[in-house]
Amino acid sequence: MLDFGGGGIDGLDAGPDSLAMGVYAVDRNNISIRNGTIRGFTYGIGLENTAADFSSTVGHVISNMVLDQNRSIAIEVRGVGTVLRNNKIQHTHSSDFGSVIAVMIFGPGAQVQENDITNTSTALDSTDATGIRIFAGPGCTVEANHIVNTTAPYQGGYGVLLWNSSSCVVSQNTFENRKESPLGYGVFVINGPGSEIAGNTYKNVIVREFGN
Repeated sequence: MLDFGGGGIDGLDAGPDSLAMGVYAVDRNNISIRNGTIRGFTYGIGLENTAADFSSTVGHVISNMVLDQNRSIAIEVRGVGTVLRNNKIQHTHSSDFGSVIAVMIFGPGAQVQENDITNTSTALDSTDATGIRIFAGPGCTVEANHIVNTTAPYQGGYGVLLWNSSSCVVSQNTFENRKESPLGYGVFVINGPGSEIAGNTYKNVIVREFGN
């Protein structure tokens, strides 16, 4: 368990060219990260694994964290049964790293619930900004998240992107762009048979739900 107890780590002083990660682990199980702030890294949190089916990493929980001003991906977890709950992920932005993702999950059974994700953006042409991206994650739940101001020059970004993730539930989320630039896609699904998209709220979104 990594309980920050209200403290945190700050990588801003390393400058915009730093490739440092805030918290990083490979092939570990049941890591819990909570109650702190991680600011100013390329990756805020990276929990990785080496198994093709993600089975070498199980049961990670990230809760009550603030991820602020991280430049490429705020949280990336590869594993089975990942839980992200009640985190504030803000100002994930890059001018030179390419596409930007607030939350990136690989692996089945993820639960991403009640997170506030604000101001996820990229400034480069032909790059994307994504609030929550889940890849190869059958049986996931993406519920009651608040995703605000996801912007990119290319298509305006994605609120939730499901990719090769069957039988997921995406419900009760709010997608809202308060800036002049609208959100391109609220929920975008690529190969997600059996998934249920229901009960979400969309404000200033071009395409609310797209894909299969």
